[in-house]
Amino acid sequence: MSSLKSQTQAKVDAGRKNNPAFMEGVDREIEKARTFQQGEKALDINCTAPDFTLPSATGELFQLTEALNKGAVVLTFYRGSWCPYCNLQLNTAKYQWRN
Repeated sequence: MSSLKSQTQAKVDAGRKNNPAFMEGVDREIEKARTFQQGEKALDINCTAPDFTLPSATGELFQLTEALNKGAVVLTFYRGSWCPYCNLQLNTAKYQWRN
């Protein structure tokens, strides 16, 4: 099985070939994110995340502290089935979790 990085790069390469106008838009958004220094206020490793409550994919409320009382939490933001990068990440994580 190839790495997530190589699978992602293959998706990017295919996207550039099949839909260059879309990928130009993606490149512009990535550059905007770099310009705005997204992640500048991200938590450092071993820092405690602030508590939050968000709706789950099924509409139920998810509260971080409640989930942490049950064990470790892995949080990912899934934009939708239309996002090849989200699907690659989830499929890779699912495969690694099972093994």
